[in-house]
Amino acid sequence: MLLVGSAGTDSAEAARIINDLRSLKGAASMFYFEEGRYPLPGSADDAERLDDFSDRPMCERYSVVIDEFTAGGNTHLTIGITLPSGAGNAKIKAKLESRAMEAGLIDRNGGIYNSAATDSDRIFVQMN
Repeated sequence: MLLVGSAGTDSAEAARIINDLRSLKGAASMFYFEEGRYPLPGSADDAERLDDFSDRPMCERYSVVIDEFTAGGNTHLTIGITLPSGAGNAKIKAKLESRAMEAGLIDRNGGIYNSAATDSDRIFVQMN
C-alpha cells in the first residue's frame, strides 16, 4: 500500500512541475506583451520579474532559468526550472520523462527531456 501512495505522490509532484512550467511560459508571454520583448537569457532580474505575471510565486519554489538553443539555424528561447532536490527526486524525474513528449518538456539543448542526462535537474519548455 505504501508503494501506491509513493507512486501517486511522485505523479502528483510531476504534474505540479509541468503545470508550473506552463504557468511560467504564460508569464513569459505576458512579460513579452508588457515589455515588448521576452525575458533575456541569463537574466536573473527578468526571471524574478516573471513572478509579477504569475498567479503564484515561482521564484520562491524554484530557481528559474531563461536560456536559448539553436536548431536549424534558428535561436529558440526556453524557460525552465532547477528541480528541488530531495527524497524521491529520481522517481519524479522518471515521471517527468514519461510525460516529456506530451508536455513539451525539453533539456537545455532542445532535446526531449531525459532523466538520465547529467543535467537532468534542469527542465525546460520552449517559449518561442
